[in-house]
Amino acid sequence: MLPWADEIVIVDGVSTDGSIEKIKKLNNPKIRIYTLEWPHKFSWDELPKHLNHGLAQIKSDFCIRVDVDYVFKDTWREGLWEIEAFNDKRIITAQKFSTILVDKVYQKGPTPMIINMKYGDMYFGVAEGQYTDLCVPIIKTGMRGGIPKGKMVDERDIYKSHLEFMNYDYCFKTKDFTAKEFLRFSRAHKRYFGTTNWGNTEEEALRMFIDMMKSRMNRKDGYIHNMPWPMHPSFIKSRVKSIKPEHFGHSGWGNFK
Repeated sequence: MLPWADEIVIVDGVSTDGSIEKIKKLNNPKIRIYTLEWPHKFSWDELPKHLNHGLAQIKSDFCIRVDVDYVFKDTWREGLWEIEAFNDKRIITAQKFSTILVDKVYQKGPTPMIINMKYGDMYFGVAEGQYTDLCVPIIKTGMRGGIPKGKMVDERDIYKSHLEFMNYDYCFKTKDFTAKEFLRFSRAHKRYFGTTNWGNTEEEALRMFIDMMKSRMNRKDGYIHNMPWPMHPSFIKSRVKSIKPEHFGHSGWGNFK
């Protein structure tokens, strides 16, 4: 991102993995870091709070929302003309491909990733009358429970671009880490929405996660794509090539041999 982004805003949840220290060593004036603590025992509405904290710091014409496990395909820079060409749209989507294994990905469809900042009413929050994961941009009309509420953006105000990115999600995570993390997210979902089907123990959560991945892998509708090593973004190719059996993306811990 550094070569083509005008600015990079990072919202740090008080991480302890050394990543922020590495970023600071870059000493790049484009990068600005803002801290907003992410509680270990969190509720799902923490997501839009952090997203909106970052959105409020943006000075550029467009904001590209990037999660920590997103990696842009190498064609992104050449495709950025689409943003300028459709600069009257509120949202520009990009095509998301999520890994199951390092050689198998599933196509998640257009993701509302790029927000036009000239519209001052765009936030992440609750869409009135519709269920979302609170991470979708909405047109704000008010507040509910400390987060914005509003209406979904009309399809006529959305441009579906040809830009593509990868989501590596659980690809490089171990079984023990995934059991704990999936349970943590299950509890966070239940705190906000009141219901969950992701398990109530680490064992249940891990089983739900594996079953979810199996159901995705077994789809026969063009949802699953082969991902040969050369097709991975340059940024992450070396890590993909050196993946280990203890990482889910290797063989799903033996479930997808």
